Amino acid sequence: MNPQDPLAALRPLHLPDAVSWWPPAPGWWVLALLVLTLAVWLGRWALKRYRHNAYRRAALAELEALRSAQTALFAQHANVLLRRVAIQAFPQTEVRRLSGGEWLGFLDEHLKQPMFASALGEDLLQAAYADQHKYDTEALYQACARWIRQHR
Repeated sequence: MNPQDPLAALRPLHLPDAVSWWPPAPGWWVLALLVLTLAVWLGRWALKRYRHNAYRRAALAELEALRSAQTALFAQHANVLLRRVAIQAFPQTEVRRLSGGEWLGFLDEHLKQPMFASALGEDLLQAAYADQHKYDTEALYQACARWIRQHR
């Protein structure tokens, strides 16, 4: 030992053990419980919404089948399909009695941006009664698909 260096007599420093990550602090348990609860709630909400919109998916598939069949009666079948969707989505007594302008008004009423008050609506109505009524099938398809997707 050197009397000039008193620090030389000290032992080396011993570091404490590293802090373990397990078990977590109580705050982490609370946070995990909140996250799990939120995940379960979101999952149930998404499933409920998915099931609730099943009629929309079925109607869009049927509309696409009508479009690809390129039938001359597309507007007539699309009108029937819109009515079936409306009966599914709204109270039956409200929808079944509608016809003509009231029906077109109902369709526009449930969209943010009205589409059926124009010539498209007249095409939709007149196609059922005219043998060779000419209309824009693509525009009518787009309007019907938009209504099925967006009606509230």
